[in-house]
Amino acid sequence: MYKDDRGFLQDSAPYIHITANDAILKEWQRIDVKEDTYLTVLDGKAMRYSRGLFNEFYKAYQFPDYIIKDWTYFDEAMNELDWIHAKHFILGIHDADQLLGGFGMKWYRNQFWEIMSGIITEWVNGRNYDDFPTPPTPFHIILSVPHEKQEKFVRNLKKLSKLEIEIIN
Repeated sequence: MYKDDRGFLQDSAPYIHITANDAILKEWQRIDVKEDTYLTVLDGKAMRYSRGLFNEFYKAYQFPDYIIKDWTYFDEAMNELDWIHAKHFILGIHDADQLLGGFGMKWYRNQFWEIMSGIITEWVNGRNYDDFPTPPTPFHIILSVPHEKQEKFVRNLKKLSKLEIEIIN
C-alpha cells in the first residue's frame, strides 16, 4: 500500500497540484493506491481539441452511453460519477500545458478549468440534491507541466480558478 506523503488522499486543500516531475504521475500509476480511490491519468497531448478531451474523459471515467459529448453533459457527468464507488478521486494529466492547446481552443480551455473548479468544489463540499446526497469526497488533480512553462500555466490557471494551487517539484 502506498504511503500518501504528498496529501493527495486528504480531505483538505490544495486540490490542484502542479509538477514538472512526470515521475510523480508515473509512480501513482504503478502503485497500489487505496482500493476506495479512483485514479486515472490522461495525456494532455491527446486532448488538444475538445473531441479528444471528451473521448479521453469518457473512457477514463466510464461515462454511460446516454451522456452526450458536450460541455453541459461533461459537467453533469463529472459532478455525478455515481457509477464509480470511490471515497477519493485523483486525476492526473501528463503534458497538461497541451490540454485544449490546439488552434482556437482558448475559450474551451477556460471553460474546462471553470468546470473543473466547480466540480472539485462540489465534490469536496458534498452535495444534497433531492434524495441523492453525497458526502464530502476529496478530488485532487495532479498536472504535469514542463518547468519552463509552469509560471505562465499557473498564472493563467489562477485567473480561472479560485482554488489553491500547489507547486510540487
